[in-house]
Amino acid sequence: RKRQYLNLDINQLLADEGIDSNQLIPRHPDMENLPTIEKNAGAPLPVYLPLEVFDDEEFDCRIPKEWIGLGYEPGSCDRKPVPAKALLPVNDILGHEDPKSRNLTYQWCSVGVLDYDQQKKIYLVHKADVYGHVRDAEGNQILNGGVTAAG
Repeated sequence: RKRQYLNLDINQLLADEGIDSNQLIPRHPDMENLPTIEKNAGAPLPVYLPLEVFDDEEFDCRIPKEWIGLGYEPGSCDRKPVPAKALLPVNDILGHEDPKSRNLTYQWCSVGVLDYDQQKKIYLVHKADVYGHVRDAEGNQILNGGVTAAG
């Protein structure tokens, strides 16, 4: 089954169902061009439901600690990033400044999962380069969630 899933493309699966991944992220409303009920036969505003509403951990095959643990190789004490896909802004700078900007485009990216925040229930990811490597600004491989001896 793992090989079957490796051949699937999340972006294509969503597109096949008529879902534009770029529309999955909530944006600031355009106050000058709010649709009216007359213009939009459905709801007057885009509908957004947070992912947390659908997040049912009961059926997860692994807990977050186990997912992060997949980065350990036998005989190594270094934890490598776990390969994954994430819906992230194309423009990293604007994405950090204002993730709900109407000027941002989001796309599915190859990432490495570095860590998990138990309180916020979110994973820390870092975009992979074109070769699938997860490296810091100096080109070094990111290990152990990015935590170094210097902190």
